[in-house]
Amino acid sequence: MGTWSLATVTTVDTGLDAFNYSPRKMPCPQHFFSTKRRSQCSLAPGGTCKSRNFPFCSFFPETASVEDVIKYLDPQYIDRMAIPDAMKLQFILAEEQFILSQAALLEQVSNLQPFLDSAHIKAVPEHATKLQRLSQIHIQQQDQCEAVTENVKALLEDYNKMTVLLSKQFVQWDEILTQLEMAKQVKPVAE
Repeated sequence: MGTWSLATVTTVDTGLDAFNYSPRKMPCPQHFFSTKRRSQCSLAPGGTCKSRNFPFCSFFPETASVEDVIKYLDPQYIDRMAIPDAMKLQFILAEEQFILSQAALLEQVSNLQPFLDSAHIKAVPEHATKLQRLSQIHIQQQDQCEAVTENVKALLEDYNKMTVLLSKQFVQWDEILTQLEMAKQVKPVAE
């Protein structure tokens, strides 16, 4: 495919009459597709946008091919330019252990795939109503269990109170008996 001028590419892609723009009056790529800013932006003779100082000639040469324009418009183009292959290789080597562990886990998942595709797993939706009924029974039993636990707590508190009161009563009776016994021993014997 031969080289196309930017005017031909912009006419095809945008429908604008790009032939009316001379290379000096062509807006920069940031302002090219904006109709509001197109009239405000025109390239200076050096190929830079007056409003944004955008280097137009270095980004889109006047005789760029369609493949070049598509390559420049690709979002990953900057990443490919900014990060060399050697650096990408270093990134991969730095994460080698993690990648290997993830590969081992994926291998394990693929080995266990037949178990996931078994008839028992596929029959789970059929048992959903039974499971729902069992879930409701379980919730009711949890409520009953909480009620029984509260009753047992109340009974234990009553038992503890009763034992404390009985202990105090036995201590009082012991003191009374001790005083009576001492009073009996102190009385002089009448002759």
